[in-house]
Amino acid sequence: GVTARSLIPEPVRDQMLDVMHFAPGAVMGGTPHLPGTREYFTCLEGEVHIIVAGDKYTLKPGEVLAFPGNVPHSYANGLKTKAARGVSVVVLAHSGV
Repeated sequence: GVTARSLIPEPVRDQMLDVMHFAPGAVMGGTPHLPGTREYFTCLEGEVHIIVAGDKYTLKPGEVLAFPGNVPHSYANGLKTKAARGVSVVVLAHSGV
């Protein structure tokens, strides 16, 4: 129910830049990264729920959430009848940072 594709055609060092498409009602668990990693999600259309360390955030088009990427997190399309779309930016930390 969730697909992600790279936002740009070449890798960017220490970053992941993806456009995410959510089918109606789709849910996806996030993978925690190293401490110091930051994640940013911008909702482009629909409604996306992001749960970060047990706290739920609801994003509508144009809204952005920044959160630590090393904690448990998940994404869900908040609408059961309409697709949602957003952009995920992950700024990776390095071990030993």
